[in-house]
Amino acid sequence: MVRILFAWELGGDYGHLARLNAVAREVKRRGHEPVFAIRDLTFTETMFRGERYTVFQAPVWMGSVTGLPPPIGFAETLMRFGFFHPDALTGVCRAWRTLVHTVQPRLLVFDYAATGMLATRGLRLPRVLIGESFSILPRTDPLPI
Repeated sequence: MVRILFAWELGGDYGHLARLNAVAREVKRRGHEPVFAIRDLTFTETMFRGERYTVFQAPVWMGSVTGLPPPIGFAETLMRFGFFHPDALTGVCRAWRTLVHTVQPRLLVFDYAATGMLATRGLRLPRVLIGESFSILPRTDPLPI
């Protein structure tokens, strides 16, 4: 049995959680242990429909940024979620690392969890990123706007 941490951190659409849950159900069916770190716990019971998962509150930045023009891309969107404030970003990254250390997963699966991805960079754990095109950037340099 392998423990797998499924993480959703940004965005307000439960489509992220539905997508992760579909994968987690199959993982569970194959004898592994899904664990969740999710942005919004409000509708967890409804979304999981009786599944008994271990669920944590995902580390999220609770501050607000004002005075910026509307974002024109993913990087500018992230500025509104702590990436504009190094100390705040460091604090959320430390919380992600603590959560991963506590859960001890063998695999990380992220859906729109940019800080979680950043925080786990360099850990010797395989990571999978799922989602739609906005939150999964192409491997190009420079990034398209």
